[in-house]
Amino acid sequence: ERPVAWIDTRNDHRLAMSFAVLGSVLQQKRIVIDSKACVGKTYPLFWDHCQSLLGLQLYGVLMTC
Repeated sequence: ERPVAWIDTRNDHRLAMSFAVLGSVLQQKRIVIDSKACVGKTYPLFWDHCQSLLGLQLYGVLMTC
């Protein structure tokens, strides 16, 4: 299925984190965030916590920063 939105974070961890949380409450949880690694600057376990606490499935998240 196609993503609902493609988020260009421009290497900004705040955008990546904000849209990940937003994606957890959308009915169609198909948001692509272009930079997973930039979150490691401030919250290295963020993606693990998103999976365990918010139930997000992290498919297709690119490892660029």
